[in-house]
Amino acid sequence: VGESPAAVSLLLTDDRAEADRLAAELETANRTRRDLTSQVMSEARAAIEAGAAAASSAQGGVAPGAVASVGVSSGATIVRGSWPVGIVGLVASKLVDDHGRPAVVGAELGDVIRASCRSDGRLDLGATLEACSTLFLRHGGHAGAAGFEIATERWDEFVEVFGRLAETAVPADPRQLLDVDIALRALDVDYALQRDLVRLAPSGIGNPEPLLLVRGLTVTRVRAASGGHSQLTLRRNVDVLDGIAFGRPDLAETVAEGDVVDVVARLVSRSFGGYESLQLEIRDVAGAGLQAFDTTEATAAAVAAPVSLAAAVATASTAGVPS
Repeated sequence: VGESPAAVSLLLTDDRAEADRLAAELETANRTRRDLTSQVMSEARAAIEAGAAAASSAQGGVAPGAVASVGVSSGATIVRGSWPVGIVGLVASKLVDDHGRPAVVGAELGDVIRASCRSDGRLDLGATLEACSTLFLRHGGHAGAAGFEIATERWDEFVEVFGRLAETAVPADPRQLLDVDIALRALDVDYALQRDLVRLAPSGIGNPEPLLLVRGLTVTRVRAASGGHSQLTLRRNVDVLDGIAFGRPDLAETVAEGDVVDVVARLVSRSFGGYESLQLEIRDVAGAGLQAFDTTEATAAAVAAPVSLAAAVATASTAGVPS
């Protein structure tokens, strides 16, 4: 989405008016990218859910236009659709977050499919694609991210071969390991914290979005959401936080109203109906104080006092991470 010369020109220009024009152009392209990514993510999640349901039915198979491999025993999430090529890499990264396993997202281009792959850190994508190289028209990449182009008629063969190779990289315990950046009390989750976290962007390989361990939340509502997700309403004192757990339908069955829990989540801001609110994108839930989450002395200390990320942001800036 957009053209890279505009970004280069913005960095090189000395003219303020030209810089403002280029910045506005890039911001428009960025909004378009976000909207497209959100749309494709919804379609990909629906395709994965339909594929999983079809695979478990008596007839087997998958939904037309989508090939999906999802579930506890699967080594990878694989899906394709009629999507923009420039978006599939972003979608693959989000699907890794959703399912805790490598993801392959293909863009259908008539007789060929162009796909992007992202790893969860347990599968070397470069080596795995090399092992499938006879299937491709072209391919390349490294351990964490890769891509390829394949004839549409060979896609099913790729899904079988890649899925088998990916399964060998899944440990005996397939649960995703979560690296928590900071642990804090529920009352310390506020807009100031969210703004500090945004300053740590852009995120990606080498600079993942921060994960919070939020302690002492009371579940006031939990329900299954369409698409294989769970929605939770979490009370901390006199107010509540909304939570969404993508790809975790199990939480709607294992978490009950009245439970006091600790959650690992990303903190985001959302707008709906003209109102802004904070939301927790939940990765996991455990009973409060059960020590299900391993915290270091540093994160434990963060629970004992109100949290400020100002020092962390300053440190990240001096280390070369844009603030």
